[in-house]
Amino acid sequence: MSYLLKFNSSDTVYYQDRYPYGKKGIHYFLLEKNEKKMLDSLICDFKFPKDSVLLNNGIEDGTTIAFSIDNKRVMLHGHKGPEQFWKFEEGMNMFLNYKQLKPIKRNVKFDKFEKMLYIPEPKIDTITGANSG
Repeated sequence: MSYLLKFNSSDTVYYQDRYPYGKKGIHYFLLEKNEKKMLDSLICDFKFPKDSVLLNNGIEDGTTIAFSIDNKRVMLHGHKGPEQFWKFEEGMNMFLNYKQLKPIKRNVKFDKFEKMLYIPEPKIDTITGANSG
């Protein structure tokens, strides 16, 4: 799974699938009052780590999650980092499995996290044009 979520101030969660073969476009689902209260409670307990990127280098194809709340950002990979973020991710996966995702034609601005990870530029051989790295 690879997706982005955005919460509005009321009861709507916007969803964008990042998996190439997943749902196309933007979808949404609604939270019930008790669900929103539970998620708000989890979010209030978040303690952002000192390092904004925590990666488990021993796992090449693991789950990566990223959060942006009140100008604080964190990206975690391979179950590395504070447990409460991973519990939140498990809860969101449960919601996505049982909530009815509805397509919506709306421009929703999701936070960008690509710049948090350093990805070296490929080295191009100037004579052959081949990628060497």
